[in-house]
Amino acid sequence: MVPASRPLAIAELAAYPVVTFPKSTTPYRQLEQLFASSQVAAPVLHGSASLFTVLHLVGDGFGIGLLPTRMAEAVGQAREQEKRLVRLPVRDEARVPDLNFVVCYLPARNREAGELITAAAREADQNDPYTRSQTV
Repeated sequence: MVPASRPLAIAELAAYPVVTFPKSTTPYRQLEQLFASSQVAAPVLHGSASLFTVLHLVGDGFGIGLLPTRMAEAVGQAREQEKRLVRLPVRDEARVPDLNFVVCYLPARNREAGELITAAAREADQNDPYTRSQTV
């Protein structure tokens, strides 16, 4: 079990395998950079394109996860995983930048699908879903 009573440092996080987005994604690369810039050995990083798989692995104690809070909470509730997930506070040096979503579509061809995807992105935007997510 990872201690969650105080913010964790990079060295403490590095003691556990990390499960997050796939290798080719920005969050995975940010984690690689975070550990590479520290003075500790990087943990084993596991990437998955399936949010359900990440939550299941983390919920079963395979490692710690790096996911947007709203996504983890929403899917965790739907899958009963939330009971086994704990949000870990981390020190500033162990934080990765906010994850932003960008949705582009041609309204003349994909209006309905584009609006649905935009609504989902706004819901997932934990930073500020009304002022940071904008339709252009």
